[in-house]
Amino acid sequence: MSRVSQLLKSAHSEGDKVHTVSPGTLIVEAARLLRDKQIGALPVLEEGRLVGIISERDITYKVTAEGIDPRTVTVAKFMVSEPAYVTPFSDIMDCMQLMKTKKSRHMPVLDEGKLVGIVSLRDIFHMLWKNQELLAMQMESYILGAR
Repeated sequence: MSRVSQLLKSAHSEGDKVHTVSPGTLIVEAARLLRDKQIGALPVLEEGRLVGIISERDITYKVTAEGIDPRTVTVAKFMVSEPAYVTPFSDIMDCMQLMKTKKSRHMPVLDEGKLVGIVSLRDIFHMLWKNQELLAMQMESYILGAR
């Protein structure tokens, strides 16, 4: 099976920036970054170390739905602290299982403790879809070539 490193290469362009926030970032700023970059989650870094992750769902369910003013509270209060993560060498199926277990749609990727990327369920589904398309084309070619 494929590794997370292969997924990062296929899902993201070389040089793509991993957008992050700090624990002191206001929720409204995090929400704007999610909107502007069209992403679903932000790793939370403190002095270069992953300390949490905050998703659009966290903001919707924990802040907006509770009537909390996002201009007055920081990411630290609503982030998932010490989030699960994978490495570039992790198997995609293991990553999916961890996402299922942790009920997370996004998984930070750490290499020797340093954040090198983030993968989403969408990234995984897209890769699996491309693999299925390739397999179907190979089967069709084999069948048509066998005539």
